[in-house]
Amino acid sequence: MGRITGPRILRTNDDTLKKIWAERIEQLDPSDQERWDSEMERILLEEGHSTRK
Repeated sequence: MGRITGPRILRTNDDTLKKIWAERIEQLDPSDQERWDSEMERILLEEGHSTRK
């Protein structure tokens, strides 16, 4: 389990989630917040994690 705080900062103790974040989500273009949110959610769901807003 994790939580996004501040501008795209992941807080978690889950090493697998940290790895997904570092390898896939940190690479996303931050210039379009709506697209970033959508892609982040898609990646997490693809990796078997749920999201909520």
